[in-house]
Amino acid sequence: MDKCKHAQTPAGEGEVECDKEEKLMYPYSEAVDSLLYLSTRTRPDIAFAVIKASRNMENPQKRDIVAVKRIFRYLSGTIEDGLCYRFDSNLKLTSFCDSDYAGDLETRKSTIGYVIKLGDGPIAWCSRRQPIVALSSTEAEFIAAAECCKHTMYIKTLLGELNAKPEDVLFKIDNQSAIALIKTGVFNKKV
Repeated sequence: MDKCKHAQTPAGEGEVECDKEEKLMYPYSEAVDSLLYLSTRTRPDIAFAVIKASRNMENPQKRDIVAVKRIFRYLSGTIEDGLCYRFDSNLKLTSFCDSDYAGDLETRKSTIGYVIKLGDGPIAWCSRRQPIVALSSTEAEFIAAAECCKHTMYIKTLLGELNAKPEDVLFKIDNQSAIALIKTGVFNKKV
């Protein structure tokens, strides 16, 4: 797919309709496996799209193959992109997390995503479905924040053991009600 038309994003909104019983001959498993390897090593920008594509490894449909091909089209247009680490970067640990609410239409589970940066470069990232069904967007964001915080504290401890204590630890979340829940520990329902 090196001569294909480039995609601007790794995932699209629309889905291709297809027959449920349709069997397609495509090396889907191998393609998704290679994308999983890439997304966990050097390309956090495709992590969400790859995790979504990997949910249908057993019985891929036409829409799944179209989604995987879109990821490859995105990669062919961004082949020069990658991670950059600078030696003179500060030791500030910054975590960003987010969640969608009930984004998986089949299970109604939310998907969490987070990126942890040391200085200017990302050192850890994750995109995966939450293990439980969240009852609100606040709860979905709180679960994402808890997962991200656990990983951030692990990295902070690891850096401390390597005598590279971070100068500062910042935690960024965009949901105001989840921030209030984290600060106070009290969840107020509006009746």
